[in-house]
Amino acid sequence: MSGRSEAIVLDASVILKWVLDAETEPGHAAANHLLERWQQGELDLLVPSLWLYEVGNILCLKRPADASAALSALWDLGLSEVPFGRGLIQRTIKLAQSYGVTFYDASYLAVAEEKEVVLVTADGKFYRRLPAGLPVKLLE
Repeated sequence: MSGRSEAIVLDASVILKWVLDAETEPGHAAANHLLERWQQGELDLLVPSLWLYEVGNILCLKRPADASAALSALWDLGLSEVPFGRGLIQRTIKLAQSYGVTFYDASYLAVAEEKEVVLVTADGKFYRRLPAGLPVKLLE
């Protein structure tokens, strides 16, 4: 992490709000506020290294005409990627199996737990599957 005072993990559901139909996308303003805080140096945004694959897949499906440009713009932001190692893989598998969520979703939670920070998600279905007390916040 950099010298920023606070860090959070963002999942694909929040990252995609920066590029998907901004005017009609619920939570777009809140997601943009996090991006602005990061750009001002107030916040460090962490993501597991697989974020690119999940976001890229969704962009290819929802915005095929400009998926390349949108994904390039997101890549160019330079979010702080947390690489997978054996420990993070095992933690992700355990979380996925414990809560009945995808490996993708569990990877963001695993990073948040490993780095002892909060995961911010806009995915209500994922959020509702998790028990209280985990380091997860629903984007408001």
